[in-house]
Amino acid sequence: MMPYRVHFEDSRFYVRDQPKFTYFSYSGALLGTVSSPPTSLGYQGFPLKIDALTADGSFLGNPNIGRSVELGLFGNDPIDSLPVFSIRETSGGWVRDVVYWRDIRNTNFALYYGHRLTFPGQPFTVADDYRLDPGAGTVLVAQVVGEHLGAGEAELFELSAMADGDRSVGDTVWHRRLAFEPIPLTPAMVEGAIDRVVERNVRVPEGEDSVRVRESARGNIEESVHVPEYLPAVKRLFLASSGQVWILSHETVDTLNVWYSIERGDDESPPRRVLLPDWFLVMDATDTHVWGVWRDELDINYVVGRRLVPRS
Repeated sequence: MMPYRVHFEDSRFYVRDQPKFTYFSYSGALLGTVSSPPTSLGYQGFPLKIDALTADGSFLGNPNIGRSVELGLFGNDPIDSLPVFSIRETSGGWVRDVVYWRDIRNTNFALYYGHRLTFPGQPFTVADDYRLDPGAGTVLVAQVVGEHLGAGEAELFELSAMADGDRSVGDTVWHRRLAFEPIPLTPAMVEGAIDRVVERNVRVPEGEDSVRVRESARGNIEESVHVPEYLPAVKRLFLASSGQVWILSHETVDTLNVWYSIERGDDESPPRRVLLPDWFLVMDATDTHVWGVWRDELDINYVVGRRLVPRS
């Protein structure tokens, strides 16, 4: 299987594929490999997808469960939450600890049309978003719904994925509550999102009536899309190489998207507000620059950077 994840450390980096992690120096020398936990170590009959290897040699992963099972299409109850696991080998065998139970409701839905079944993502998902930090040995989670959260509010939790001294797996390392501008979800926004789902996911089989197929698919989408009263406070979450948390909100200024960056461990300072073009796909950021991808009309990707400067 081709590599699908890269993690950078101070003096080396590893490349992840399904059976192992392969370490290289920055000069390109092969330093060694670490095998993943055995495939027999699963969750309720499902295999684990191992995504990261932490500094203490433990692994981070989650159950690899198909969308049909998650949504209860085989007669089972829909799955509302799934664990993020910390997995390590001990003298007594493999140990699997839960770092966090993440809410996965309203992540995807089943789209039936013609004789096809696909699983588009919910355009207004309120499921927990999370990112792994192998270097720090933590998991960062963003929650956008809950009895304690109002419109435009979110909570960030950084949870330990390693047992270290007085700290156990799952302990909260950092917690921050944020309040952004509440944005009501309008009918026009919903219609636009449904249009995009149709455009991206509906493919008319050769020889079939395209109008009928699209109308049928659109009706299914309209019934399936989760429509909250307000847009979720967090549209996208990622961890920058600077160690900062970057959040894409649903706010816009003309054609610019509004991002927020926060120093992890900071409990009081207001987030830095960053305006970026809507075509700019952010991939990483340092203290002085933000880096991303621009895709031209031929779908060719180009790495682009923007220097971070105060607004005048």
